[in-house]
Amino acid sequence: MYSIDYTNINGDKYVELKSKLGYSYAKILINKGGGLQTLSLNKRIIIEELDNSSPEKKYASSIMFPFAGRINEGLYNYNDEEYDLSDVLDQDNEVKHGFLIDKNFDVKEENITDSSASVILVYVEDFYIKGFPFKYQVELTYLLSNYTLNLDVKIKNKSNVTFPFSIGWHPYFISKDSKGTVYFNSKNVVVFNEKMIPKEVAEVEKVPPINIREQHLDDCFELEDNLVQFKTSSYAINIKSTSSPNFLQLYTPVNNELVAIEVMTAPADSFNNKIGLQYLDSNETYTIGWEIKEVTDLN
Repeated sequence: MYSIDYTNINGDKYVELKSKLGYSYAKILINKGGGLQTLSLNKRIIIEELDNSSPEKKYASSIMFPFAGRINEGLYNYNDEEYDLSDVLDQDNEVKHGFLIDKNFDVKEENITDSSASVILVYVEDFYIKGFPFKYQVELTYLLSNYTLNLDVKIKNKSNVTFPFSIGWHPYFISKDSKGTVYFNSKNVVVFNEKMIPKEVAEVEKVPPINIREQHLDDCFELEDNLVQFKTSSYAINIKSTSSPNFLQLYTPVNNELVAIEVMTAPADSFNNKIGLQYLDSNETYTIGWEIKEVTDLN
């Protein structure tokens, strides 16, 4: 049997999904973007809540919408019109990872069964943001079972016009030893300029498995399929996406036992480089799903 609990810690509102026998547990921060803060599957800790002092805390498991990664200098052109996001620049004078990280989601629905627990969170953007003058609704559905966490996202365009977008997910996974390795199929890498802004996608030989402790990573790849695998000495997981195309951003913080494995529909600066950029028509809905599954071993 599963349960759903709500807690309030220093003004932060959480919803917790958990099995009564302790096999699985998920903790979601409702009032700051609806991001997944903690995840255990089959009694294995996959994602651990970061301390508030950690620089990675702000974007941990954020749903990156309406763009994944950064927008170069906060400027882009859409339909022959210039847009300026300078009003939402962060402390690093950047615009990155979309607009949802500080949004307060409402609980729309919850469901408990013998084998799972789920909750639906919703946020409605009814105000025009300078530089992105479009209205939209975001619905997040988290479903937890013993071995799997599913996150399904629905985006509805509530504006009268079409808008551009990309979307991604930014979870940090634990890797406390030298054996953390990421496996995926790719023959295309994203080429960056000196400011780490993507320029193009270049074809290479097949990318080998990447040990995350051997180097500092801030790299992006175009995937050949929808599967990324991650194996440590403590656990192994499959990460799947329902979208196409898929891009993978790998990022390792300095002096930290973490790796961001970000599955996205486009690389950074897609509003400018147009790589993977999509468009959502008025009153239409876009859906995407991500799955984290704990496995005995990688096949």
